[in-house]
Amino acid sequence: MTSMAVLALLFAGGCLLTIGDIFQKEWIIRNNNWLFWIGIFLYTIGGVLLAICYRYKNMATATMIYITFNVITLVIVSWIWYKEDLNMMAIIGLGLGLISIGILEYSGK
Repeated sequence: MTSMAVLALLFAGGCLLTIGDIFQKEWIIRNNNWLFWIGIFLYTIGGVLLAICYRYKNMATATMIYITFNVITLVIVSWIWYKEDLNMMAIIGLGLGLISIGILEYSGK
């Protein structure tokens, strides 16, 4: 599997994790058990994508990229959807997360 394909899987898994987080937040807000189970299902599928990537990439590196994608998408969604604050430190953190992905990808070559 190519490096770009692995990154695509990690991005997809991180996005599924973010969507699962949204369902979990909505479960808390609406007290609807179906939302909880949908979130758990999405977490599981995202975790399966991560596990597949372990075959092609160092476990720590793959997990770091997966979590970084999750955090980046979660901050953006939280800011847009839930109107949560996005201050300068959060923006710097997002930038550092992107830089860390670049460093991890470059160091593996």
